[in-house]
Formats: sequence, structure tokens, C-alpha cells
Amino acid sequence: MSDPALTPAITAALRANELGAASPYRISFACKGSSGASFGAFQGDTAVNPAALATLRRVLAAAAMPTDQAGRILDAVRLPCPTDPLSRADEAAVNAALDAPQGRALVDALDQRSLSVVLADLDLANAAAARGGNSIDPAGQLAICLWCNMSGPPTLLLTWLGGVPVTESGAVVAAPGRPVKLDDIRRYLNCTPFFTAHPNNMAHFLQSVAAGAALLPTPG
Repeated sequence: MSDPALTPAITAALRANELGAASPYRISFACKGSSGASFGAFQGDTAVNPAALATLRRVLAAAAMPTDQAGRILDAVRLPCPTDPLSRADEAAVNAALDAPQGRALVDALDQRSLSVVLADLDLANAAAARGGNSIDPAGQLAICLWCNMSGPPTLLLTWLGGVPVTESGAVVAAPGRPVKLDDIRRYLNCTPFFTAHPNNMAHFLQSVAAGAALLPTPG
């Protein structure tokens, strides 16, 4: 099991990676691929995450938004959004609903569900390292959480954490050190298809890890 003392640092790193300094209680549009509207610290996406769409429906209902307006908004964001489909008035109304006390509580609950998924993925990673007689240092755990939130449950990563060299994007990634450190995770991620295609994103990724690492418990 992951150390509960790391949770504040994990949460801060995830929020920095997804949002930077922006508010989680505002709607945004990535306007890429299958993405719809996003909100929350984990940027729950209404076009790909049914829980995010259901949460937004409850947020609008809690704000007593007129039924026709809420229906218009939900119909627009349940599908991929290559552009922002909302009028300025509708977007302002959504943001007001998200930022209201009841809206914030609903967004926070959705974020907590997302956090629980990431923590479960981290448990898998820690268990894989332990089976190989290894462990993952706290900064490395932060990086794993960010990566799982971006890419989904770990698969090949678990094999590598167990001490076995793996091949990513045609490159052999040597087994990690003991313990597994942030530099090991960075070495692995630099060979993944995402960071091979988007190498400039690594700087932001590491900055987000650093934002969380600032909250790590002081070794006692």
C-alpha cells in the first residue's frame, strides 16, 4: 500500500501537471482528439468519462440552472469538442455553478474518485518493485502517479519496476536502480511513445513532480 503521508504531495503534483495555477472550478476545452469539456484538479473529461458528465449534470442541477439551458450545455459537451461549443453566457453560467459551494463539493468528490484510481495504480507499482526486492523512493512515486494519470493503469512499467529490462519505442530500457529514483523513471518515460513524440513536455512533467516533492514529509 502507498504511504498515506504522501497523498498531499501526490495531489499537489497531479494538480500542477493538469492545471498549473488555474482553478479546478472552471470548465476548459483541450480541443484535441476525443476530448470534450474538462474540469477539476484531474481534468475529468465529459466526453470520455461518464462520471465527469454525470458530475457536471449534478453541478448544473444544484445551481438551479434552467432545464433547457442545462440540456443545451450537456448535449454540447457530451461529445468531442474540436472547438469551444459554448456561448459566453453559457460558459459563464457553468463556471459560476462549478465555483459555487455545492459545485465545489461535487467537483472535489469527482477528484477524490480519480485520486483513488491513481493511488491504486501506485500500489501496483510498489508491489511490482517489492516482488523484485526493490522499492521506489518518494519522488519516483510522484512521477509514477503523474504518468498513470496521463496514460492509464501501468502494464509494461510493472515489468520494468520488477527489475527486468523492457523495450519501449524500439529502445531497450535498462532495469532501474535500487531504490528506483526519479531519474530512473525519467529514463523510462523518455522512451515511451508519448515523450518520444513530445519531448518538450518532460520539463513541465518534472516541474509538476517538484511541486509535489515540496510537500513530501521530511525524512525522520
